[in-house]
Amino acid sequence: MKGSEPIRFAVLIFPNFPLMAFSSIIEPLRAANTLSGRKCYSWITVAAGEKIKASNGIGIEPDFHVRRAPEVDRIVVCSGGDAEHLVADEEMAWIRKNLRAGAELGAIADAAFFLARKGLLDGHACTLHWTSQPAFQEAFPHLDMRSDLFVIDRRRFTRRFQIEAPRMDHAPACGGFTAKRGLEQLPVIVTRGGIERVLILPNRRKCFPLRDEDRRLPLRA
Repeated sequence: MKGSEPIRFAVLIFPNFPLMAFSSIIEPLRAANTLSGRKCYSWITVAAGEKIKASNGIGIEPDFHVRRAPEVDRIVVCSGGDAEHLVADEEMAWIRKNLRAGAELGAIADAAFFLARKGLLDGHACTLHWTSQPAFQEAFPHLDMRSDLFVIDRRRFTRRFQIEAPRMDHAPACGGFTAKRGLEQLPVIVTRGGIERVLILPNRRKCFPLRDEDRRLPLRA
């Protein structure tokens, strides 16, 4: 982030995207802005269509068609179970344009299939929804797939999406790596400039520690 400028996120959605995964991208950004009292993050939705239906039938009108979408700092791909079969030439052109400009690229749930098919995870560790991991390993044996809740590897970040009840074991004070379970926030928010500092403010001493098995991988150089 340069000065006080917000980090610009774009959520790239495809037909049949999971709406809960989509919300898990946007809501932590909104919460960070609200709790910090300033605009830490901004976000837009991008797609190759005027209206994209989620897997539950709800339609989303994207802010930008991919041909007219601006450059951003971080792109998160959100797609459904057919991610490995997506062609998406226009989307790829926009992604590569942003990558050349220094953007970071991520995927949630099964969208890692899309990135892997396009060679965008080559040389990077990654993760995806646990039900798809066996098929992913079979399709991409050369990739370093992890079973971690999320993985950040240089300019790639991937997130395993799952639903569970929020943990209510409050901790009186927090240090190191912490996050609020149940929000299912992307790791890039936690580790690079927002949610951890936002949630642990003066007079806000409660937090939700991650379990040992859910801690992030060390960042790679």
